Amino acid sequence: MAEFNPLHKHYKYDEDDKKKRRPWLIVLLWFFIVLFVAAAVCTAVYFCVINVSEEPSAPGTGYYYELNDADGNDIVGRTDITVFNNNSFSEDKIAPGASGEYTFNFENVGDNAMTYSLTFSCENEYNINIVYKLKCGSKYVCGDEDTYVSIADLKVEDRVVRRGRTDVYTLYWTWAHNDAVDTVAGINSASYTLTMNVTAMGR
Repeated sequence: MAEFNPLHKHYKYDEDDKKKRRPWLIVLLWFFIVLFVAAAVCTAVYFCVINVSEEPSAPGTGYYYELNDADGNDIVGRTDITVFNNNSFSEDKIAPGASGEYTFNFENVGDNAMTYSLTFSCENEYNINIVYKLKCGSKYVCGDEDTYVSIADLKVEDRVVRRGRTDVYTLYWTWAHNDAVDTVAGINSASYTLTMNVTAMGR
């Protein structure tokens, strides 16, 4: 005669129930891991513009330019410019895979033609791999439609702009993935500062 063992039956039920729940627990665990990693690699980013011209740019000198954002705001000397804007995090934070663009204008408002150069540098202690391409009007001057360049190759040299003319630039950026570097940057709350140096002179 078979013996009824309620303890054994209850134990078997518990084991089956655990097996059914296990896939959901794994999914939840991975969700929180991904969420943690995404937060960890989020990095603070900044942009500033410096005028390094040897002679002063001023009205009445025959040599005078303005550097403005898309809304006409002067950006020379500012350190609070939102270049690395994104929809996933706050305005001053990005994460691997993020990308965006920023428009600025170089306007010759002096009495003569002038020559100018733009060079870029960055403070990047943890070697975050942010790469760029730059367009003037409808033409790429750094990189191309499918190619980004490193910050070392991001530059405009000896460009001539006539009196009353404006060069409209669009700076495209993207954070290229590098898992090992990105993880270290996130753990250390890394920051990244991009600086544009402007050199101009009358002709």
